[in-house]
Amino acid sequence: MQNRLFIGFLLIVVLAMSCSKKGGVTEPTPVPGATYQYMNTGTILHDVTRVYAPGYWLDEKRYELPFADAIHGFAYGIEQVNQDLYIAGAFTPKPGVSDKDLLPCYWKNGVKYNLPTAGLPDFMTCSAKDLRMLMGVLYIIGNIDYNPVLWKVDQTGAASLVPIPDDASTVPGGSRSGSNLVVGNNKLYFCGDQVALPGAHYESSIGYWELEPGKAVQWHPLKYGMAYATAFSMTIRNNQVYIAGEYSMDFSGATPAGMALWKGGELVNLAPISNPAAIRLNEVHTDQQGNLYANVYDFETHRPLAYKVTGESTVQPIQPIIPAGVRGYCSSVAIADGQVGYSGYYFDNTKRVRLWNWINGQLQELEIPGGHASANITFARWVRK
Repeated sequence: MQNRLFIGFLLIVVLAMSCSKKGGVTEPTPVPGATYQYMNTGTILHDVTRVYAPGYWLDEKRYELPFADAIHGFAYGIEQVNQDLYIAGAFTPKPGVSDKDLLPCYWKNGVKYNLPTAGLPDFMTCSAKDLRMLMGVLYIIGNIDYNPVLWKVDQTGAASLVPIPDDASTVPGGSRSGSNLVVGNNKLYFCGDQVALPGAHYESSIGYWELEPGKAVQWHPLKYGMAYATAFSMTIRNNQVYIAGEYSMDFSGATPAGMALWKGGELVNLAPISNPAAIRLNEVHTDQQGNLYANVYDFETHRPLAYKVTGESTVQPIQPIIPAGVRGYCSSVAIADGQVGYSGYYFDNTKRVRLWNWINGQLQELEIPGGHASANITFARWVRK
């Protein structure tokens, strides 16, 4: 059970932070004169009890989320509606409650609500990754093992599953979703990738799902025929869908997959990036001026990196400063009302994880209570005070 739990935890961290995680969230509509706090979600591991505890940070101060009915808990996406604060997550049920390694939940103003799984295929892990409010209904995207799942929670608090269609050619179990939900034009969007077997080789495609309230979810494929592809997150810029991910056209497997940013079904030629196989774009966001921001995992320098993409494809590197001589990464970007924040982690000289925010050129370390062996942050968001 411990091995299964650890594998399940790693699976959910990878899903939440890579593509399906960090995931990301879309930016709140700026309110003139409003003031914001910077918020992170994440999990800490206790040294002695080995319990994973969910929580969030406001301006670097940590607050734990309740999970008394569970062994472990994990916190992911953030949504704020007026003064209500929602956080997506997952938990490991206590023995005798369920034989599943992870079950989905969300918190509203610090109160935990479990999400229904009846009617889903058999699974080991199921989690909620991100959530957005649209026309008074809360939509929550998650994973059942690797496959996407979508819930809606109505104004009475009743939660139900929303069917997600695959492409007609997708093999069973061959569908995955990205880490974030996007709201625009009174519709809900989330990206993904699918696998088909049209001939001798498996082929990958990327695209996005669209939900208009009162109608069925629709799948919009953008590009077929790749040897491998993963869609991590999406944003909308000037009514165009942008998807961050990775891909390969080499069906022999000899060439490593590389970083990708798709505009519609076309790759954006980001310049001056010389080694796309060494980096990964993760979250993508758009500011009010139409600039794209993305956090970047740089596996060449192992130092924090983000990109600001102006115009069509001009890249401006942004390098949050962490202590010299250590490895670290930028794992989240958040934008609101002209403010940009970056979040991430590094390993100090004792190999312990340190969490940080980088705002206005200043590095701020997040509080990690004593007696904790490890910690991770999954999402960042500006929230109104």
